[in-house]
Amino acid sequence: MLSNFTRNTGLTIPSKILLTCCLLVCLFPLKASAQYEFKLKVNHYELLQHLIGNVGEIRVAFLDLSDPDSIFLTEVSLDGTITSRVPLLPNTLAIEENVREAIHYNKTTDSYFLGWHGKGVFEFDRSGKRINFVSTPPLTHDIHVDENGLMTFAHSWSSENEPQAFQVDSSGEVVWKWNAKKFIKSHKFKNAVNRKEPDNFAAATSAVPIGNDKIAVTLSAWNVIVIVDKKSKKVVDYITDTRRPHSVVTDEKGVIGYTSRSMSGLRLHGPTNSLVAFEKKQSLFSRSFAGGVKSLDLQHIGSGLWLLPNGPSIKIMDSEGIVYWQLDIDNYLLLDSARFSFSNAIMIGNDDKYQRPKETYRDPSDDAVCKFRITQGKSDKRNKGKEIARLAAGFVKQQGSDVSFFIQTGWGFKKKRSDLLENKHQLKIQGNVLSGSMMVFTKYEDVEDKTTEPTKGTLTAKLRNGLLQNGNFELKAKSGYSTKKMVFTLSECNTK
Repeated sequence: MLSNFTRNTGLTIPSKILLTCCLLVCLFPLKASAQYEFKLKVNHYELLQHLIGNVGEIRVAFLDLSDPDSIFLTEVSLDGTITSRVPLLPNTLAIEENVREAIHYNKTTDSYFLGWHGKGVFEFDRSGKRINFVSTPPLTHDIHVDENGLMTFAHSWSSENEPQAFQVDSSGEVVWKWNAKKFIKSHKFKNAVNRKEPDNFAAATSAVPIGNDKIAVTLSAWNVIVIVDKKSKKVVDYITDTRRPHSVVTDEKGVIGYTSRSMSGLRLHGPTNSLVAFEKKQSLFSRSFAGGVKSLDLQHIGSGLWLLPNGPSIKIMDSEGIVYWQLDIDNYLLLDSARFSFSNAIMIGNDDKYQRPKETYRDPSDDAVCKFRITQGKSDKRNKGKEIARLAAGFVKQQGSDVSFFIQTGWGFKKKRSDLLENKHQLKIQGNVLSGSMMVFTKYEDVEDKTTEPTKGTLTAKLRNGLLQNGNFELKAKSGYSTKKMVFTLSECNTK
């Protein structure tokens, strides 16, 4: 499914929806001098519905800074319909040197909290009516508001003698603050200096509660996420990365995911913005590449799925890197990215306690559908040796003896190289044996850090009843003069 949303100058009529040849085009007012176009891609709508339940009630909300006069809050349904677009505040982005915005949705009050650096926190209902304003210490990038109105946030542009994280009550009183200087000085972390902001001491981009007694704080300038005990203000644990961690997500027990990217946002394969999720069953971290140039917001939406805005796109993806839904800003590189950019987004209306079926969605015309991934036999050295060394992932389906990969990750590669793995296979099922070849990467470094071409791997797997089934199978590939052995895993299989 592919949809275009085009904004044109001078429109004064309500939003229009035009449906032609399965191409959805939505037009709505904008005073900007140039065309602003969205493109929506849904890889498999039925599969998305299978994963998160009633998709008809779900909305993705994001801040729209493209209008020169007002900051708009836009809500879009998963089928691409713009359901709401309301002005919130005057748009002062063009005249303010340092601006970072943060957004939070409160399900109980059905209202949005907008954090604005140098001002404070505004609360709006969904019609755009201002409910409240609280003056706060400086905040950037991220804000969390609990049911009692307690606000938790970080201040990225703080000096070493200023607090890096705060908690403020609904009246604006600071009830907790924390400074990272003592912790940083006592460790030998490598400083990941941001060339655009070299004076930032810690670059604390995110602060989120863990239960009632701990706070997770990202110290991006030192590639660390710290877990701070609120009472003692001591660091009781920390997570290290090879890239700058930015937006962190927690549950009642600890960190369950975060975003990270390289200092410049660009490496050999283009942008290396990553989603790093904690896989509870294996007690390992799982890294997938999300593309884009921003990594300042992240939301866990249930069923192993994440909502991630990365600048040019908003994505619904899983920890394997499989993208199910994606809203793009067309011609992003030609626009003023500070105004035409997805820095913040949030999903509302979803049930994060929804229990998805154990089997994946299968179209009636398919004999079987499974999720697959290819991994090295051992974990990677990142995150203290607790990271899955995954080489590829996606979905595979069977129709008779034919096997095809209908959704597969593009990983960290530029778009022109995203087809390196897709459809480069010759797999068939004959009797009760799946055999043939497919293009693979043999090392984790080849996926992430190099421009190495994939090589041909061979697979032979015994099946029951001639249908794809859950299991781990050996995949072999030539690497120089040696043969590399990898693991080809099928899971979530749904067979006739």
